[in-house]
Amino acid sequence: MRSAALLIVTICTIGTGCTIEGAGVGAQPIIGGSLDTLDPAVSLLVVSSPAGTIVEECTAVLISPHVALTGAHCVSPDVVGANRTFRLFLGADATDKAQWKDPTRFQAVVGTAFDPGFNAGDTNGGHDVGVVILETAAAATPIPVNRAALAASHVGEAMRLIGYGQTNGANDQSTGVKAQVTTPLSSMDEQFLRATDSAHTFCRGDSGGPALLVLDGIEQIVGLSSFKRHTTEPTFCESVAYFTRVDTYAAFFDPFVAMADPPPAPDLGTTTTPESGGCTIAGARPPTAAPLALMLLACLALRRRQA
Repeated sequence: MRSAALLIVTICTIGTGCTIEGAGVGAQPIIGGSLDTLDPAVSLLVVSSPAGTIVEECTAVLISPHVALTGAHCVSPDVVGANRTFRLFLGADATDKAQWKDPTRFQAVVGTAFDPGFNAGDTNGGHDVGVVILETAAAATPIPVNRAALAASHVGEAMRLIGYGQTNGANDQSTGVKAQVTTPLSSMDEQFLRATDSAHTFCRGDSGGPALLVLDGIEQIVGLSSFKRHTTEPTFCESVAYFTRVDTYAAFFDPFVAMADPPPAPDLGTTTTPESGGCTIAGARPPTAAPLALMLLACLALRRRQA
């Protein structure tokens, strides 16, 4: 099973003798944590080729019944390739054959999109946020998203990270099991949160997974696992972790939530039956493809109202 894509940045300075390892596409694990069976809103995003071969895996987190957040690099064709299909694995352990073969543990995806500012070749540019649109409403309760500007006073507080990535940094095959870990928020800027605790961090396979903080007494999503900068640390997994701030990019994903999960419409008594279920979109790149994505979501909302 392939591990999830994660952007890897290796920073070399004169005299350090460092080398580029896995530049471009990589994957991310939870290191120093424990198994997590109590967060059903967090799932494994499985990316497959037209032939059905799994090419990448990431983590996704539900923020409304039909919308999950993940990393832009988890759905961008520039990273995962073109003509990909996506689905969510809802189980806690993808290595458990009974769970993996159970069709009730999978959720169909009808579309994906990512922030138009994302550039896979420029991790410093940020915008590493994407959405996954579900065909049917998820049974799990979505996790609240922080949309208010995160105050610098939260630096030093414990974030809880969740993901399906490697649990052993030396074993590339230790992915597929949902895990969690707490780690201090070390620093932040307008685009990123950072965590420097190398013993408690994310790694390959955790890309797109949530970083949670308790705000006003409620645990909320404040970031998404994005990339690492490997300089002189012994291993990639021990390097500084970067998270995309969700409050900065709410203007990108909120329209998808509004379209996919609008307030209940009044019953107008219509009995019209949709002719087909042909509303699909995959790997959309806003802004050129965003109108198509929104048309899809409007179609889905209409179909649910007419059901």
